[in-house]
Amino acid sequence: MRIFFPLIVWLSLVVVGGSLLSSSGPAHAHGVDPSLPQAQEAEPTPFGCVSNARLTSSINRTGFNELTAVEAISTNDLWAVGLYYSPTTAVYQTMLLHGDGTQWSHIPGPDPTRNRVKAISAVSSTDVWAVGEVLGRTLTMHWNGTQWMVIPSPNAGTGFNQNVLNGVAAISSNNVWAVGSYRDGNNQPYERALILHWNGTQWSIVPGPDPGEENTSLLAIDAISATDIWAVGTHAPYYYSSAPFTLHWNGIEWKEVPNPGNGALVSVSAAASNDVWAVGTYSYYYTERILIMHWNGAVWSVVPAPNPNKTGPSRLTGVTAISAGDAWAVGSFGANYYGDGSNLEELALHWNGTAWAIVPNLGQGKLNGIDAVSSARVWAVGSTGIPISTLVEQWDGARWNQRSSPNPGPATNFLTGVDGVSSDDLWAVGNYDTIFGPDFVRRKTLIEHWDGTAWSIIPSPNSSTYDNTLVDVAAISTNDVWAVGTLGSSFKHYETLFQHWDGTEWSIVPSPLVGSYYEEVPSLAAVSANDVWAVGYSQEDFAWRRTLIEHWNGAEWTVIPSPNPGIDNALYDVTAISANDAWAVGFVADDEYSRARPLILRWNGNQWNVDSLPPLAGNFRLSAVAAVSANDVWAVGSGGMGFQEVKTLTMHWNGSAWSVVTSPYVSGVDSYLNGISAVSTNNVWVAGTYYTGGGAGPLLMHWDGAGWSFVSSDTPGGLTNRFSDIVAFSETDVWAVGDYSSGVPNRTMAQHIGRFSDVIPGEYFYRPVNWLVSRGAVSGYSDCTFRPQNNTTRAQLTKIVTLAKGWAPVNPVRTTFTDVSRSNIFFRFVETAVAHGIIGGYPCGNPEPCDETSRPYFRPNAAVTRGQLAQIIVQAQDWPLLDPANPTFADVARGTTFYRHIETARSHGVLGGYACGSPEPCNSQNQPYFRPGSSATRGQIAKIVYNAVTSP
Repeated sequence: MRIFFPLIVWLSLVVVGGSLLSSSGPAHAHGVDPSLPQAQEAEPTPFGCVSNARLTSSINRTGFNELTAVEAISTNDLWAVGLYYSPTTAVYQTMLLHGDGTQWSHIPGPDPTRNRVKAISAVSSTDVWAVGEVLGRTLTMHWNGTQWMVIPSPNAGTGFNQNVLNGVAAISSNNVWAVGSYRDGNNQPYERALILHWNGTQWSIVPGPDPGEENTSLLAIDAISATDIWAVGTHAPYYYSSAPFTLHWNGIEWKEVPNPGNGALVSVSAAASNDVWAVGTYSYYYTERILIMHWNGAVWSVVPAPNPNKTGPSRLTGVTAISAGDAWAVGSFGANYYGDGSNLEELALHWNGTAWAIVPNLGQGKLNGIDAVSSARVWAVGSTGIPISTLVEQWDGARWNQRSSPNPGPATNFLTGVDGVSSDDLWAVGNYDTIFGPDFVRRKTLIEHWDGTAWSIIPSPNSSTYDNTLVDVAAISTNDVWAVGTLGSSFKHYETLFQHWDGTEWSIVPSPLVGSYYEEVPSLAAVSANDVWAVGYSQEDFAWRRTLIEHWNGAEWTVIPSPNPGIDNALYDVTAISANDAWAVGFVADDEYSRARPLILRWNGNQWNVDSLPPLAGNFRLSAVAAVSANDVWAVGSGGMGFQEVKTLTMHWNGSAWSVVTSPYVSGVDSYLNGISAVSTNNVWVAGTYYTGGGAGPLLMHWDGAGWSFVSSDTPGGLTNRFSDIVAFSETDVWAVGDYSSGVPNRTMAQHIGRFSDVIPGEYFYRPVNWLVSRGAVSGYSDCTFRPQNNTTRAQLTKIVTLAKGWAPVNPVRTTFTDVSRSNIFFRFVETAVAHGIIGGYPCGNPEPCDETSRPYFRPNAAVTRGQLAQIIVQAQDWPLLDPANPTFADVARGTTFYRHIETARSHGVLGGYACGSPEPCNSQNQPYFRPGSSATRGQIAKIVYNAVTSP
């Protein structure tokens, strides 16, 4: 492993939005000891300095996350409950979200085991109840304003039983009701209604009416007062039918109240004693239709309601009654309730006092619960999409607006391939698990794009209801990218999957079917838009694998014949040099008892041929290949002898023959190389993984023309960290992708090797620093660091600005400043800045002594302040000064030294401030702070200078 030792040197710096102190005078005229050493130029980052890889923020799809109920205590005090699936524990867990009116946050529950919360109700902000079930037992939880706690609750069933609470109504601190059902497998195989009451000290079971039919369940409850409470649900009067079940509490006992409906009521809400709404579903020719019922103080009646789906199912799952002329009901409709849920549409109905009407223009998904603070503050929650994610909608009095909400339930995510047109146009592909239940997991395609600033997920199609995965990607141009993988099938295990990006969207492109049992193409390589190769293998039933090579000619994919020198043959990677020169690598075995050996095929423009290899004693496979030229090709893989550890394998083609090149490996464990990228003869990169007893570590290797060496990388996973592929654009712009975990689930991993190990893609100064380096305005330290948090001196800033602006250097005979002599390494930069009128100095005598000509002092080693930086940038850009009547920043008042320069720079979008409250106090306008006297860091200066110089 190559190790660099840092040199403590002064570092020249290019700053974004920074400027030197002008002749108008300093912001702080504090004294600077003139005996301080002259600022030293940083030692440039040496050629061949390879920094370590650093993690960037790649994206992960979530798993199963669904909200079932919402409670609006006030405008800025909201609770939503639901459940998510945890791959770590392989069970569903309670999800508790709290909203402050602006954003939602996930609040951890008290018990990480298998539990589900279904309903919530609040007495106040510090007295909230949530109910559900845990492992077939009733679950009641209480929020005291600080934490959630599980409160013991009784269960009606004995023996093999199932107890669940579906609804809760909190009237006061000593009067809370919860309803649900229980089942006793020993004595009572059918569901029976369950009613619990909290008296301020404990929960107890309260008897209720029992229709005595096959199944009876209470699904919701709402209270008008302590003596006026409604509970609703369903019961089965006879086989294969159901009817609404409505109970009323009069303060003394629960009584069943007849109703004329059929089906099931799942939600109830009361505006008054004579104005109660209940909603649910009923069956109409085996199709679910929405059901709305109303209590007028004397009888229940079915109220006509529009059905959005004339032929398919639709259902209502939540209702809230605000007043006699204002009520909402929510649910969903779609072609198939029992599929993956991706085809469901949100449904919202509104009651205006006369009729129910559908409120259009909601999106995909389903709404499960609803509550209101007022007519202009209504909240609805549910789930949407694939993967299943939380859904929060808010009615503001005029329209429904979807709000961002957390998704604590993760999914397993993998990145397996990476390629790009440039460092600002990068693609990574893989897959993630969609979770519909503990035994219902399907893999879906995952495509991410890097635009130079951040990773984003790009929607990609999935043609199979079984697994869909992507393995590799090849980028030809901005609007011509291919991805390849596999998809599950009902008549064979896996088929090839080809997807294409046309600059707007990803689409599936048909490919030939070859193997009747299995076919896979794990690699792509492109010569041009109409010359693309894909390689892999196919397999018939109960047969050995055969090499598979497909070619894209600009119009279609076709299978190209390929040799099979052994009984078992497979190709794992391909590289294309020209239309007449391509290489494919993998392995071959002569019989079922023999060890595998490397397989290399070469395309000569007419056919694929087996290429000869040096003899290798042991079991070896090649997994990746890359070419610098026709006479400079690398192939990598792994192998070993007998029961020894698996070691890395690197092989090189020099135009005449293949040879094995010694490469490092992790001793005592198995090491595998998975991906390779070749920039030049002395710049080749390889990514892989080594496996320990219960985990995995990342492997990065670099070829510098003389030998291979390990390059260190981040290890975010506590258990596994694996690299699957790598792409290098230059020696200082390399990306490696894979996955990591600390158990379950796996998360995507993207790491970058740049000029500096501490200048990472996604940081605000990443692009500015590299831009300034390219202009020679800044450099780094010999340990491959830039140290963006270090302060910058005034002399260093003159160099950054003058080089960023491209000004010709000035070299006057007479020096301007007493403390910047001609021997100073920054002399010409300082004098150039003076000539352009962007800096000034400090009069001698305060405190520095005056010389015979009373020249001013520059104080080259003093740290640049943010106020000085703003002034220099504005003057360097020659922007007209603004003088707004109202200041932007709380700590930069109108009329102060840098006020006009700071306001001018802000108006051009080159700098910003700090939000109040961290730590400065907020004023009545919540104005941000600029901190004009604080030192400007190297990263800040790089960003401000870059923004200013490159601005229109």
